[in-house]
Amino acid sequence: MELCGLDRGMYLALLAKHGAKRTWDALLEKLEEMGEEEFSSAICPIPYLCRLYESGLAEKDKDSKKSSGVYFTPEDIASLMADLLLEKGLPEAPFCDVGCGTGMLSIALGRAIEKNFTPPAVLLSSTSTT
Repeated sequence: MELCGLDRGMYLALLAKHGAKRTWDALLEKLEEMGEEEFSSAICPIPYLCRLYESGLAEKDKDSKKSSGVYFTPEDIASLMADLLLEKGLPEAPFCDVGCGTGMLSIALGRAIEKNFTPPAVLLSSTSTT
């Protein structure tokens, strides 16, 4: 299965020809074989894999998705939800993304926390090079 320079169109063609399981097995095998750095430059950046997966979900038959319980939250909606969650500050309760298919809600929350909050000094001192 040819994977070099993977883009959305090529990915969707691979899904149509080989199915999701075989396509993702090939991607993960290549990632393991090549390592993250080489995979990112030769095939596609690692963060882009999430977008490719969501593209596949978006293209899948809507009735089939509904019957199998497959849903995903687009990145812009996940970012909005994270911003709303953090509107009144950082919650003290743990966060759990129970669906966690592509992890988009968790990723968006992590990005929003990173953007809006300074890490505690204790975390900064543990990574200090002094």
